[in-house]
Amino acid sequence: MIDYHLHLWPHSESSVYYRLDQIAEYCERAAVQGVTELALTEHSHRFVDVMNTVGNFWERQGHEPTAPAMAAYFDWHSRNSIEEYVTLAQRAKDEGLPVKIGLEVDYFRGQMDVVSDLLAQYPFDVLIGSVHWLGTWQFDDLDNPLQQAEWDARGLESCWRDYTTAFEELAAT
Repeated sequence: MIDYHLHLWPHSESSVYYRLDQIAEYCERAAVQGVTELALTEHSHRFVDVMNTVGNFWERQGHEPTAPAMAAYFDWHSRNSIEEYVTLAQRAKDEGLPVKIGLEVDYFRGQMDVVSDLLAQYPFDVLIGSVHWLGTWQFDDLDNPLQQAEWDARGLESCWRDYTTAFEELAAT
């Protein structure tokens, strides 16, 4: 069995200190569960390099009510170096840990070409795609009343159509 969706730190944390022993511990726990290989797949939006590439994309989405929340989210979460992440993952592989170097690539409408160009500079074994926001709406942040209100304002059919369109665009890259 394999697990190709492993984040090195919780979603709520913004400052990360990468540690080889942390990866080794994940591998040990996985082995107990019968998992023989892991892919480290941190969110791409966690990295300053990616966010510098796409810029403040929320400012180009019009005057959506969720834009300020999106700006605050990325200010909090995008603080780490993709180079350090890849270097640590490569060290883990070199040490013989059963890991693949991966990334969960977040969808940025109209900017996936520049994201792809950036990511091509690194030796990723695995890239998985995800759609966590539509425009500036972080639809899976159900603890935030502002984000939750958008579900009602947009309507389920519209949300589903926008999500599947975004996912198809991401898959095409």
